[in-house]
Amino acid sequence: MSLAPEIMADVVHDPEIQKAAQAIGAKGVNLVGMCCSANEILMRHGIPVAGNFLQQELAIVTGAVDAMVVDVQCEMQSLAQVAKCYHTQLITTSPKAKMEGATHIEFEEHRAPEVAKKILLEGIRNFKNRKTNVENSLGDHGSGGRVQP
Repeated sequence: MSLAPEIMADVVHDPEIQKAAQAIGAKGVNLVGMCCSANEILMRHGIPVAGNFLQQELAIVTGAVDAMVVDVQCEMQSLAQVAKCYHTQLITTSPKAKMEGATHIEFEEHRAPEVAKKILLEGIRNFKNRKTNVENSLGDHGSGGRVQP
C-alpha cells in the first residue's frame, strides 16, 4: 500500500485542516477510501469505505466528492473525463498515475505530512463548487471523499 492514504488518514485530524474546512462553512472533512487503499485505512484507522474499483465513477457522479486522490494503481483512466462533468478535482500523486485533465501533486515521502495537507486543502477549497442540492439528494446515507456541509 502507498503511504499517501495512511498519512492522509493521520493529517485529516490536524487542527489546521479542520479550521480550514470550518472557515468555508463546512462542519469538517469526511475522508473515505476506495479500492485496496480503502481496506487498509479502514482496518488501521476506521476510515469508511466509499466503494470498490467499479464504483469510482459512481462516487464522482453523486456530486458529493470534492476531491478524488489516485495513487499508483486501480484508477480508471476515465476518471478525469467524469470529474470534468462534475465539480470533483482529480488529483494524482504518482508519476505512474498522471493523466491528462488531473492535477498532479507528487507525494514525496520525506515531506509526507506537508503533501497530505496540501492535498486535503485542495479538496476543501473545491467545496465551494459543490452544488447545494447534493446533501438533499444523498440524505443521511451519502458517502464520498467530501467536506461535510
